[in-house]
Amino acid sequence: MEPISNVNTAEIPEELKACPRWVHWKRVVRSGRPTKVPIDPKTGSPASCSNPRTWGTFEEAVERLTRGEADGIGFQLGPPYGGIDLDKCRDAETGSIETWAEDIIREVGSYTETSPSKRGVHILVKGSLPHGPRRKGCVEMYDA
Repeated sequence: MEPISNVNTAEIPEELKACPRWVHWKRVVRSGRPTKVPIDPKTGSPASCSNPRTWGTFEEAVERLTRGEADGIGFQLGPPYGGIDLDKCRDAETGSIETWAEDIIREVGSYTETSPSKRGVHILVKGSLPHGPRRKGCVEMYDA
């Protein structure tokens, strides 16, 4: 499989780069569907979203990506960081983003990146979510 990442590391805020919450990921096909498997950038072993010992530094994750050992890099969420996932809002060919998603991106005003599918966007934010539903339509929110 070809790598699918188009990570522009220069756009990632220094505050996030300084946090040791990074993994790299590889794309695999399970049951006929592509999925992203998080990998510990220190060891190359599977990472756990709930185990910080399996995360590494930004530099370690980027090094694996640069060496072609990864399809992308990811930032692990948890206090004080959360994420907003906007699905099916971006044209993978043109990069055009639908108006409803542009409105959310503008309102939130935080670091935003194209999703690995290239058909959505991820917004990283500081904060936590109240208890309750985390998804409405094409919008999902996470804080862990």
